[in-house]
Amino acid sequence: IIDMFVNYYLDNEKDYDYIGVGKHSLCPNGVGCEVFSFKALEKSWLESKWLSEREHVTPYIWKNDKIFKIGRPLKPKRDLSKLRWTVDEKRDLKFVREVYHELYNEDNFLSTKDVLKLLERKPELNKINHNITRNEGYIKSLNEDRIVK
Repeated sequence: IIDMFVNYYLDNEKDYDYIGVGKHSLCPNGVGCEVFSFKALEKSWLESKWLSEREHVTPYIWKNDKIFKIGRPLKPKRDLSKLRWTVDEKRDLKFVREVYHELYNEDNFLSTKDVLKLLERKPELNKINHNITRNEGYIKSLNEDRIVK
């Protein structure tokens, strides 16, 4: 996914300031990717007024699609946003270790399809970290937000 996004951005650099999954990702938590120019990052830093926009970097960009040219090259065929494939907490690490244990083979690259098939076979794996709030840190930042100078 990272290679696809970087190549897409480089091939379309004149058309976009930012490409990514944006705020409403349909990808599993932890699978998204964002690519943006330094110019967009600098503009975001200089113009953002809220602490949350400084801490989390890209919300100012994807909230201002009139200022920035935004592309979203990845459009999943189904909504996988309830899945959690990130490592922020111990339960996340346990989930990833279980997936790794089940699927790892040094001659094989693990794909999203492989993990989805595993979760169909062993749905109990989803219960390891299913009740952790997606983007908990960002939500906390929004709740404690304030204007910065």
